[in-house]
Amino acid sequence: MSVAIMQLIEKGKLRLDDNASEYYPPLKKLKVIKDIDTGIYGPTVDLKHPITIKQLLTHTAGLSHGLEENIFDQQLFKLMYNDLFDPAEYDILEERVEKLMQVPLIGQPGEKWYYSAAPDILALILQKITGQPINRYLRENIFDPLLMLDTGYNVAKNQQKRIMQVHYNIEDGSMVNSHVQVPPSGNTVYGGTHGLFSSTKDFLKFCKMILNQGTLNNQIILSKNTVEMMTKNHVGELISPSRGFGLGFGVLFDTMKDPSPANNGQIYWGGYFKTHFFIDPEEELIGIIMTQKVPSNDEYIIALTKAVYESLN
Repeated sequence: MSVAIMQLIEKGKLRLDDNASEYYPPLKKLKVIKDIDTGIYGPTVDLKHPITIKQLLTHTAGLSHGLEENIFDQQLFKLMYNDLFDPAEYDILEERVEKLMQVPLIGQPGEKWYYSAAPDILALILQKITGQPINRYLRENIFDPLLMLDTGYNVAKNQQKRIMQVHYNIEDGSMVNSHVQVPPSGNTVYGGTHGLFSSTKDFLKFCKMILNQGTLNNQIILSKNTVEMMTKNHVGELISPSRGFGLGFGVLFDTMKDPSPANNGQIYWGGYFKTHFFIDPEEELIGIIMTQKVPSNDEYIIALTKAVYESLN
């Protein structure tokens, strides 16, 4: 979703410092919770400043999404999780974001970093500006030019046997299929945070495009300057003294303060079931892991990163 939004910025249809409420007015009505332990209906305060497009891209808008681990005892997150991730609650993205708008922010815009459902709002902004359904825009402007033929919100029936099932560990340590699986078809919620099926081969094409500074196979998806802007840290030390966030990617910016064997400038991120990727421009290196496991942890990611960088020595 970040790449799609940056395409609109390149075309002059959107600016990073635009107030996001110009495109999605319900953002104007949001309040900031004083204490997350009081839940959705606890005391709130007004916004000090409007939420900007850049804050949505960098996850500094004050939003959350209820998926944070080890905090389900906090009422605000528990209610968010129940409302936002129960597919029976909504049929289209607009309904899902309407539920998000019923929850106060957890911080003032620009004052803290918190991974969030902001890309869902960006998806609706994309749809409003382009006049196209989200799935069609992504297909025509990113997936098709990159020949990402396996990527989309639904999987053709003759391809569904290729889908990796979500797994989890039972008490004896063995791994079994989860009783909850993502539906392979009939999906109508075209989210910015979730919902896309893809393959390792397809996602490698996307990562190559970023590594090649916006182009792949003579297809220009973004300009070099835009990719450079997206892959720089824009949040200072709001996350940690060594890791920040760009316009859609995590960014490692100070290896002297980080245990990772990677280089400064490595960008990365992952999915809820622990898909993960990293791109190291200095080494011209891409790493991708496509696990489907819940609850997830960083064990596989650490092992992959260690093995890849040790192989370079």
